[in-house]
Amino acid sequence: MLKELGVGFEDRVLLILQDSPERLAGWYATMKIGRVATHAYTYLLPSDYEYFLNYVRPKVVIVDPTTLERMREGARRSISHRAILAIK
Repeated sequence: MLKELGVGFEDRVLLILQDSPERLAGWYATMKIGRVATHAYTYLLPSDYEYFLNYVRPKVVIVDPTTLERMREGARRSISHRAILAIK
């Protein structure tokens, strides 16, 4: 799926997930296709997510339901464009 979303060589995937099987799967999937996995905590403020998006410039953000709205708010103000993959 990451490749289908356009994650290419040296692209970054930002994982904003609680400790879970999904977080581990996201990390392994990113590593398996030879890309760069980055992480952020799930309890940050929208302004923190805006900073991470602008600094890391991920191609894809994988986020869980507890963080989705705060990350979306931060994404609205960021200058970086990315796909958001929300897990259930």
